[in-house]
Amino acid sequence: MKFDFSVTRSLHLYGLSFPFDIFIKCARGLQNVEGIDLVPSQRQRCIQIPVSRRFDYQLEPDASGAAEAVVHILCEHDCGVTMTAKDWEGLSLATHTRTASISLALARKIFLYPHDRWTLATVAEQTETTVRALQARIFRENAAFSEILSRQRRLRALLDMLAMGVHVGDASLSAPRTRGETSLRRTLARGYLIL
Repeated sequence: MKFDFSVTRSLHLYGLSFPFDIFIKCARGLQNVEGIDLVPSQRQRCIQIPVSRRFDYQLEPDASGAAEAVVHILCEHDCGVTMTAKDWEGLSLATHTRTASISLALARKIFLYPHDRWTLATVAEQTETTVRALQARIFRENAAFSEILSRQRRLRALLDMLAMGVHVGDASLSAPRTRGETSLRRTLARGYLIL
């Protein structure tokens, strides 16, 4: 999965964490990543970030006034519009395997399919477990279903908006067209402390 984006102003994103390994390649401008140790040769152009590592990202325009970056998300397959039976099988396997992380598996599926109707009852039914058992398993991994759901949807919306050319830092400067757009921009700004 790949997201290309370009900016004409500085982009600062704080507290990012992806459910997959990612590569961020800066094609133009300067990028800086804080929160992970970088090899000196990787500091400017291509950076690999491991799964679930929290980091801050900064992209600055070059002398021409623009910056471009590409985010490559190393996921197992191309996703369709909605979850398939095969996708539910993978999530069910994580639910019933003691060594697998259910919160990570759930975060991955929500990130890939953010528009599906995600409820705890639906996930429990599809993975053939009870809601209480699923909640307990997620809780033991120091997570919450609602937090996973909102975080992954916000992260995917952020990447989609950047790929469409929307500068998310402009939320307070522009006059949004719809209430939904206002709400999304406010949520993104609050969730990732976008400057």
